[in-house]
Amino acid sequence: MSILLAWKGKGEDARLFFSRSDDGKRWQPQRVVERAGGASHGPALATVQGVDGVRGNVAMAWKGIGDDTQIWWSSWTEQGWSGQQPVGVGDLGTSHGPALGTRPDALVVAWKGIGDDVAIYGNTLDRNGWSAQEALGGGGFSTSHGPALAGFPARQMVIAWKGVGNDPRIFTAFHDGRRWSGKAAAADGNFGTTDRPALALFKGRMYMAWKGKSDDPRLFWSTVHSGIWNPQNLAGDGQFGSSHGPALGVVGDQLIMVWKGKLDDPRLFASIFDGVGWREQHAIEGGAFGSSHGPAVASFDVFNL
Repeated sequence: MSILLAWKGKGEDARLFFSRSDDGKRWQPQRVVERAGGASHGPALATVQGVDGVRGNVAMAWKGIGDDTQIWWSSWTEQGWSGQQPVGVGDLGTSHGPALGTRPDALVVAWKGIGDDVAIYGNTLDRNGWSAQEALGGGGFSTSHGPALAGFPARQMVIAWKGVGNDPRIFTAFHDGRRWSGKAAAADGNFGTTDRPALALFKGRMYMAWKGKSDDPRLFWSTVHSGIWNPQNLAGDGQFGSSHGPALGVVGDQLIMVWKGKLDDPRLFASIFDGVGWREQHAIEGGAFGSSHGPAVASFDVFNL
């Protein structure tokens, strides 16, 4: 099961790039996402193979460049990326990168509002087209950054996000196939970040990873059991670090984490989870891939997670 990696370019380079790997170690040469207008934040990816009404293997969504608050999306097949299209219908947008997830019957999108609007909104795409946007949690889910989404088996999902403004706590909520639960501060508020977290389902267990609070660039991770998050762990014994949120995905039968370097280091790094901890980090393709924001990853095959 191979994996797709996507990211915004370095610095002022708003182009979107992508690459593919079969093992998370050796990557194909980076390529520009054709027919995409570019982004001012990192994109989101989700596996859509087998999702009713959605064509392609992987979907990508992103915020437009600069003052363009529109959320755009495209899908990947072996023939390449489809032309970009607006997410949803009507007047919707974001000031940060959106999140993508899937249910068996739909592609799910979630995003922070525009500017000072800190509410988290969502909608879905299925065989009937886009649903109307809704404020998640009845407007009770709010953030200063983009959220993260991931699907459990059947129609269940989890969403995670950073608090509003100076609140570094990570909040999560669970979808039972019909509605979202109330939000809860993960680990009673002991998890904290300055950016959006990452989520991935691996061998039946949900994993979350995130950058530390304030100036702490270290990366942390945890798993959830029956809605309760286990105590946080340092990834790479504290040697892994980023200025933005990481990405989690599955390649082969392994969990992979990918992230941008610390401070002004634009290189993308990766590590493989061995079932207990994270193996030594490596700069992807010797540091040839670089971004000013966090990247995104998604597997090509949804059925063996």
